[in-house]
Amino acid sequence: MGRVTLALEGWAPPALQRAGHDWNPESGAAVLRRLVPGLDAFDQERKSLLLAVASELEAAAPRLRAAPRQVCHADANDDNVLLSPDGASVVGLIDFGDMGSMPRVCEVAIAMLYTMLLADNRSYGRTSTAAAGGTAEQGPEAQEEEAEEATLRRLLGAAGQLLSGYLSLVPLSPPELALLPLLLRGRLAQSLALGAASVEVDPGNAGYLLATQRPGWRLIRLLAPGRVAGEEQLLGWLRGAEGG
Repeated sequence: MGRVTLALEGWAPPALQRAGHDWNPESGAAVLRRLVPGLDAFDQERKSLLLAVASELEAAAPRLRAAPRQVCHADANDDNVLLSPDGASVVGLIDFGDMGSMPRVCEVAIAMLYTMLLADNRSYGRTSTAAAGGTAEQGPEAQEEEAEEATLRRLLGAAGQLLSGYLSLVPLSPPELALLPLLLRGRLAQSLALGAASVEVDPGNAGYLLATQRPGWRLIRLLAPGRVAGEEQLLGWLRGAEGG
């Protein structure tokens, strides 16, 4: 994705300066405010979780506006990245429907999120108390908390590998890096809300539209501020993974 950022740098066709596209990260708060209250698929706890992300995005709007901007692909998930026949290298990228002008850090944030979802979906439910370092002497709540922290560290480690490669080509400033935890939550919240809303219109395509839901709800709870790790700890884990 670093090569994509460099290739798109300085390219600013008027058609891609669009505002209000539902999948643009800067539209996240508006999308959540519009969709979440009327989604019958979500209980009140889930709605509150997503609306809290909307509030975060609204509060961070000045920081997003101040960040370096450019056109981004903005949808680097495992369905859109093409690999060589042996799976050893990336040879292409498809699906440019979400492309637009936005803070450039959004490109790597979106790719990192889908890396985490893919890593969690492949090992869903495999994190044991022993793997997390828990012991039988601990209470159930403490064991669960340790297991969740171990899961988050593993997923951030996967995202950090991608971040490391990206930063080797596109150095991001400290203010841009500081936006990563929020952008991870924001894109995930958008995906959960837009997927559920789309199924109400096209129920026959539920398998594709709801692909994010199972790992997504688990991940957005892990990423919630104060739930397992605050902003500084999240950034510390990301930078630790990037550096190691």
